[in-house]
Amino acid sequence: MSDATVRRLIVVLGVHRSGTSAIARALPALGADLGIRLMPPAEADNPTGFWEDLDIYDLNREMLAALASDWHGVRAISEADCATLRQAGFHPRADAILRERTAGTGLFAFKDPRVARLLPFWQQVFAEGGYEVAYVVALRNPLSVAQSLRRRNGFDERKGYLLWLDTMLTVLAGVRAERFVVVDYDRLVRAPLAELGRIAAALGLPLDAARASEYAAEFLDAGLRHHAHDASELARDEACPPLVPEVFAALDALAGEPRAA
Repeated sequence: MSDATVRRLIVVLGVHRSGTSAIARALPALGADLGIRLMPPAEADNPTGFWEDLDIYDLNREMLAALASDWHGVRAISEADCATLRQAGFHPRADAILRERTAGTGLFAFKDPRVARLLPFWQQVFAEGGYEVAYVVALRNPLSVAQSLRRRNGFDERKGYLLWLDTMLTVLAGVRAERFVVVDYDRLVRAPLAELGRIAAALGLPLDAARASEYAAEFLDAGLRHHAHDASELARDEACPPLVPEVFAALDALAGEPRAA
């Protein structure tokens, strides 16, 4: 791949426990390459696989540590934080990973929920490297996310809600002027082929029917979805901050749109 060739990316954005792994696993049906250095499955956490690039995962962890933060921090990344990461030399390291991954492939896709928290940094890398980027935003009812985080990590539900809110506000600010599609995790589990069609139409990509059918039949398992709630349950939860249902409603409306290219 020459420097004149457009390097194309799909970036999956979303908070932990919101279906980012399920969405990432679907993207090869749209012609995307996930790479070969992927995090292995974890039986107790994500038995069907994380589908995360290990080098991007390691870099994100290192960057959050450099900011005295972590994946479950609830403070938004600031311009000053981005400057700190630039001064620490993370820009060329991130660009080197992306250049290696996009070499020899028409479309590279990646996910790590930390990318959503670090989106201002990554978007600087995308712009300076000349990458053509489209985004898939993973949406899940915040009550389901909060309960899943309580079950897995022992977080109280209010912290889960605040993590969801901080992450999704960062995502909304970052993608509003970009090409993106919002995908609801519960809809994906219920009707995977329809949702894959939405993603393909929104991003202007062909859908491989055979690979899509294989994904729907062999990968998705509704039994792995331990928490599923509706908007009325979210509104009744006293632990839920008032802004969370409002943001969720706005994203849920986008998840119901065709958003055709």
